Amino acid sequence: MVALQIAVAAGLVVAPISSAGATEAESITTAGATGATTAAAASFCTAWALADRVDRTGKMYGAGGVTCKGKTAGRLTITFYRNSKKVKFAEKECPRHSACSASTGTILNSSGKQEWCARTQFHDVIGNDHYLEWACMIA
Repeated sequence: MVALQIAVAAGLVVAPISSAGATEAESITTAGATGATTAAAASFCTAWALADRVDRTGKMYGAGGVTCKGKTAGRLTITFYRNSKKVKFAEKECPRHSACSASTGTILNSSGKQEWCARTQFHDVIGNDHYLEWACMIA
């Protein structure tokens, strides 16, 4: 029997695994919700987010993307918030490329100061969703 060691932000978890012929401990390292599944994966891709206004229109939008060191396929989601409430959403299936981006549609900026935030998340083809980025602005 092999022990699976999982290192998480709060400490180390060890669980027995039944695996025929396995003789050594296997380990998986994970970080918090916004961190990477492995150190190698963390350095493989970088996500970006943008909350911005369209010049001279009074409209706002969210955008984001991911840039990877190699060709990676996956799903990119952009969620746009006004004062912590979701107002727009965009999703894009990214083909096997090193970069992918998307943007939400525009929304009218109501009078007064609003906090606008864009949240970008990339889920790669092997199920990692560790590429996460936020950007906010007051307008």
